[in-house]
Amino acid sequence: MKKGDLVLLQAPQIVIARKLRRGPVFIENESYLNPEIFAKQVYQPAVEILGPCLNGISFEQEYHIKNDRFLPAKLAQDLDDFFSKIPSDTRYHI
Repeated sequence: MKKGDLVLLQAPQIVIARKLRRGPVFIENESYLNPEIFAKQVYQPAVEILGPCLNGISFEQEYHIKNDRFLPAKLAQDLDDFFSKIPSDTRYHI
């Protein structure tokens, strides 16, 4: 990468998805919103490898069918708990 290039990294499903597709079925993701996994396997390597080129990390929630959705207050609390435990950074985007 050249000086001045910027990267927006998407957080992997292993951290942000409640369910993961395994073949024809979806299974519960035991690593959902796990701050230790995010810090060690995503954040630290991204900062070390991309350095000043890292412009942001995007957290994109997967689509949930109506019968499988959390209440908005529960989702907000879960996200608040997660973001309070990961490294502080102004480059996070939801």
